[in-house]
Amino acid sequence: MGTTRMFRIRRARLVPVALTTAALCSALIGASVTGTLSAFQASITNSSNTAAAGSLTMQETGSGGTTCLSSSGTNNNYASCSGINKYGGTVTPFTPGAVHTQTVAFANTGVSAVNSFTLAPGTCTKSGGSGSGSASDSTNLCDSLSLTVTCVQTGGPSPATVVNAQTLTAVQAQTYTMPAGCIPQASSGNTITFTFSLAMSTAANVNTVQGQQVSQPLTWTFTGA
Repeated sequence: MGTTRMFRIRRARLVPVALTTAALCSALIGASVTGTLSAFQASITNSSNTAAAGSLTMQETGSGGTTCLSSSGTNNNYASCSGINKYGGTVTPFTPGAVHTQTVAFANTGVSAVNSFTLAPGTCTKSGGSGSGSASDSTNLCDSLSLTVTCVQTGGPSPATVVNAQTLTAVQAQTYTMPAGCIPQASSGNTITFTFSLAMSTAANVNTVQGQQVSQPLTWTFTGA
């Protein structure tokens, strides 16, 4: 009787353990089976995602056919061009009352829009002849030549005056902003023509500038968005 009783007690203790183990194994098997089941899926991979920077490229064409491009420069789209002389050069010297005219055309051959277009004349420098060459010197040819700049507008009154009969001394270090109709836009194929008229004074002291020459840089700038 003692042996039978002990067997029953031991069996009673083992049954809950066995049931717990069986339940745990069943749960693990169920999880394993569930993980291997298939499910519907849908997917898209965008394999070509690209971007590009826009560009402003200024093209300047002189009346003689010479063309300059801002992209020809090596310093971030800034170029220097000496082939287009808007003051006419020294081959035909000025005489009192004479007016010399030059035309130049601009286009934006880039792909970005131009928000503003400016002209900034630099310092007028005289050489030769008499006079000290200072800005207040009445014998300076820079004070005896007056500049007028006009542009043919697109969709607006033409011509528009950009610089109105100012001496080369007066325009130096100034910045002139073009009206909207004188701003060439990308991909439009349009060019804007500017006319430079340089007139020599007939004042009594003009005789003192004989033999002088002047030089003045002109900087054109496109500014985008």
